[in-house]
Amino acid sequence: MTKQAHARKKHIPMRSCIACRKSFPKRELLRLVYTPHGVQIDPSGKAAGRGAYICNQPECRRRTLNAKVLSDALRVPLSTEQFAALMQQLQQATDS
Repeated sequence: MTKQAHARKKHIPMRSCIACRKSFPKRELLRLVYTPHGVQIDPSGKAAGRGAYICNQPECRRRTLNAKVLSDALRVPLSTEQFAALMQQLQQATDS
């Protein structure tokens, strides 16, 4: 047998969007992570802390504007200031 006959398929990690609950490959989603410094966007997807994923659908972005959806996913209460700062970061990330 050749090596091609034994070639394995590469594993693709799947994650669920917190707004629509659909599964997507991890690299297609935007990760938000709760750290001791607050909630931040994690472009690398590897930062330490509890994470939540959002897909690129406009409707899902709008649902994330509801602080309860995000705070439930991250399992931490978010202050109005933390939430406003995160939404500003999220808007900048989607514009670029």
